Amino acid sequence: MRPWPRPLAVIAAGVALILLCGSGACSVSDGQLGRIHSVVVVDGGAACGLVSPLVRVQGRPTCTGRLASSYLSNALCACGNVQLASSLLTRGFDSRHGPFTEDQPDQGGASVGVNGSYISYAAADIGGSFSIAGPEDVMFRGALGVRGDLWVAGNVVTIGTASVARNAWFGGNYVGLGVLTVAGALHHGGTVTAVTVPKPGSDFPGPVVVPKPCPCEPRDLLDVGAIVEAARLDNDNGTLGIAADKFASVTGTAEWTLPCGRAFLSGIGVIGSLTVHVTGMSAIFIDDSITVGGSLLFDVAPGAEIDVFVRRDVGALGRIALSSKDRPSAGRLWVGGSQPISLAGPWVGNLYAPHAMVAANVLLDVWGSIFANEYSGDFVTSVRFDRSIAFAGATCDAAQPAAGECNQCGVCSGGNACVSGACGACVADTDCCSLSICANGTCAPWLDLQSGQGP
Repeated sequence: MRPWPRPLAVIAAGVALILLCGSGACSVSDGQLGRIHSVVVVDGGAACGLVSPLVRVQGRPTCTGRLASSYLSNALCACGNVQLASSLLTRGFDSRHGPFTEDQPDQGGASVGVNGSYISYAAADIGGSFSIAGPEDVMFRGALGVRGDLWVAGNVVTIGTASVARNAWFGGNYVGLGVLTVAGALHHGGTVTAVTVPKPGSDFPGPVVVPKPCPCEPRDLLDVGAIVEAARLDNDNGTLGIAADKFASVTGTAEWTLPCGRAFLSGIGVIGSLTVHVTGMSAIFIDDSITVGGSLLFDVAPGAEIDVFVRRDVGALGRIALSSKDRPSAGRLWVGGSQPISLAGPWVGNLYAPHAMVAANVLLDVWGSIFANEYSGDFVTSVRFDRSIAFAGATCDAAQPAAGECNQCGVCSGGNACVSGACGACVADTDCCSLSICANGTCAPWLDLQSGQGP
């Protein structure tokens, strides 16, 4: 279902708020619609929270959903290098149309961006665009498949076939010991040696510049610590009836129901299991770190979402899941620290850790996405990316920047681009952030609509 136009969404939220507040069931703080603190029983279940929780980024009010749609738009993004001892596989799906199935058509939208080097010892099958901005040579020992655009700044060697569903840009030479197929335009700064027959008018020799695909410049990085600090005095702990140190040391089995709102915790330490039942639009702000010696699971109800902001680090000797495999876009983990994060499969949720190395020394199945400083995988890494995260910002009621105030990625939402200092319709692909393309004035992932699966 397409998101409502913003005026209708605001009217609907206001009507619901009046109905709830008429019985004394909610309150509004800071003059912002949607800061609903209490639980209302609807058809035997809990419903609260009409919009994403508010946060401030560089002094400007925004929402957690808008951050998710802006910063977590790729299946895998690395500010530095990606090193893989085995293959990389990504596939895209939209949970609004149902859960991921292994036999579904590969429509795309699960892009991979690498600002540094891509060190690979195996094949890659990317269900979206693929961009490697580092100047070092890249070798694929096996087939290379890209369901979108392919960008590589350095020389490329493929020991196997290579297929690109849209356009390809090679900054250096390309040597392929197999067939190279590019459905669109082929741009190359060096020579192309492969069994390939470019279409007439689709071969463009000349200099190629590959922009860094991931927003990792200092002005673009999200200051997770500042977001947590702001929540120290602006939170809903009193209404939620929770102390900041409630889960600092959990042993055995514990459960917590979080209806909605903003909870501030000193830290989470688990030896055993902690299950958080999330029934509305919620956010948790953690002043220190998360340490898990068992399991930390978030049970997110239909229509609910959870964002967890961690000032420092995440250490997991067990399992962490931010959502369910049916709707990975509903759970997001934002990490401000730089200590390495070790993932054990399956990983469910979207991880933003731009200062940390993320590593997997086991076969890693991901439902969601990973944004890291660097990523290392010792075995196969498979990512099922939930494209519906692009619509998470639809529940945000905070105003977008005024004309002249837009100056970076991650500020605009709803498919708008930052063009000449203002959020608005894009004109070209270069107006859009990361690996999105401009389609009819809207920034979105490129999809292969001929694959048989609807948008």
